[in-house]
Amino acid sequence: NGRLLTLKGWLDNLPESLRQSEPGLLSLEGLVTCMLGNVTKGLFLLNQAESSFRASKDTNGLARALVRRTTAHQYKGDYSASLADAEEALELTDGQKNNSDINMDALRAKGLALYYLGQGSQAVEWLQKALESYTKLGKTANSLVVLMELGMVYEQAIGNFEAAQNVYEKALSIGKETGSLAWRANLLNNLGVLYHLQAEYEKAIQTFEAGLDFAQKSGYIRVEVALLIGLGDLYTDLGELVAARQSYQQAREIIQPDNDKLLYHYLVLAEARVARSQKEYSQAHQLLTSAQAQIQEDS
Repeated sequence: NGRLLTLKGWLDNLPESLRQSEPGLLSLEGLVTCMLGNVTKGLFLLNQAESSFRASKDTNGLARALVRRTTAHQYKGDYSASLADAEEALELTDGQKNNSDINMDALRAKGLALYYLGQGSQAVEWLQKALESYTKLGKTANSLVVLMELGMVYEQAIGNFEAAQNVYEKALSIGKETGSLAWRANLLNNLGVLYHLQAEYEKAIQTFEAGLDFAQKSGYIRVEVALLIGLGDLYTDLGELVAARQSYQQAREIIQPDNDKLLYHYLVLAEARVARSQKEYSQAHQLLTSAQAQIQEDS
């Protein structure tokens, strides 16, 4: 995201002593670092900020740092920790008007954590609460993000494709002019997956490719990887194994395994599926063995 890169450049130009002495800056830098792909470093910075806010009993700063840290936990695949941070942030901001923005972000974070933990219906409930709050205050950019995430939950956790498509198309209509490049890339990735599931293959390919263009322009590596994997999955199902392998290889060249374990594990399993389909059984076995070892290590 161009804005994230600009913000990262501004933070990098600040004196190190100033960044270290201001937990708010550490918290912000941690989130930006995560969003740009270095989740391990981002989580380290967010942990520093959280400790400083607890020591100074700054509940407002602590709540904001906790909400930001939910993103890092999600990227690391630690969804229980993400849920715990969201719930603590909600407790810290409950009923406090001056913390309403943080409270709304915490509602959204809790919904996402529940989705990743497989609790689709509860995820919809909390995301709807966040959407209502954002809409009430005219926060269109935030509303667009939650609409996209609601579609993702309907599609992947509940299996209600009609509801998912309605939400995605509503978001696309509202955000066509105002949504950021990264947001549009994310939305098109989700919509591409939905078209794939509905066997609308031509639409899926066009949607993934449009999303890739936005992802590459924004510098949002994580979404670019997801889009390339989505294309690979689509080509695999169509029997275009050479094209599938090329998409997966492109994803492998830019993915950062330590910073997005879920996507990386999925990519390895997808590559093994293609190798098996091409009767390259030794390579498939090697990929599956490495994936199993890595998953066991992470757990």
